[in-house]
Amino acid sequence: MVRGPEHPACCREAKAPVRDQTHFIQDSLASLPIVFDREPDERGLMEIARRNGLTVYDASYVELARRLALPLATLDKAMARAALKEQVDLVLNINP
Repeated sequence: MVRGPEHPACCREAKAPVRDQTHFIQDSLASLPIVFDREPDERGLMEIARRNGLTVYDASYVELARRLALPLATLDKAMARAALKEQVDLVLNINP
């Protein structure tokens, strides 16, 4: 632990860049056209999870990409294999 008269100034200097970065990230995210998907195909999601041995969390990305006909970006080999099996294109083919 740092003690002494320099400590408060040191902390302020270290926190200011982090605070600036946090505000920049928040502003950047707020400007993106983010849409929340509130209507997953729950039956299809469970089928994808079972068929491919994925968690429901991972299968939800495959299900969403399939339903919206969008490519999936993942570095997870099991998810990439499942995507290809479910006829979902990959943004980057990692040779699953």
